[in-house]
Amino acid sequence: MSAPAPDPRRAEETAGGAAAAAVAGRDVSRLRLWLRMLDGSNLVQRAIRQRLRDAYNVTLPRFDLMAALDRAGPDGMTMGQLSRRLRVSNGNVTAVVDRLAKEGAVVRRSPPEDRRTSFIALTEEGRRQFAEMAVAHLGWIDDLLAGLDDAEVAELTRLMEKARTTAQARVDAAAGEQTGEPR
Repeated sequence: MSAPAPDPRRAEETAGGAAAAAVAGRDVSRLRLWLRMLDGSNLVQRAIRQRLRDAYNVTLPRFDLMAALDRAGPDGMTMGQLSRRLRVSNGNVTAVVDRLAKEGAVVRRSPPEDRRTSFIALTEEGRRQFAEMAVAHLGWIDDLLAGLDDAEVAELTRLMEKARTTAQARVDAAAGEQTGEPR
């Protein structure tokens, strides 16, 4: 006679029990903080994605790429620089750049000495489009975070920067340990 099939709900309870036992007695306040930060970030990002789609028929990656190019100025950036700035693959950048170029919002330029390198820059039309979206984006962020006063915004910004630099230092230290380089 074979054993009955395991109940997936029971497996979840067991796993949850094991996880609870593993953290029993440990301070989970930093875990809760990270989950709140993640939840808040995801909430704002979803709202911005929807508003960009509804108001401009634009994706967030397209907006982010245009923002990076706007900050870069008239000379633009290479595809590699865009990829690193946006923390996405070259393929993802290429797809967005191709669409923007087809629509006349960006231009590609290759220096004569290195035809393999492409500099991407916003056209005047691209700058106009981005400027309009940037004004709306700022308003949406202000609206979504309107419950915080100026002092709270300043304090939260300071604390988030401290959290970011602390985490970055830990990531850098761990990377140094893996490569055997000094911290």
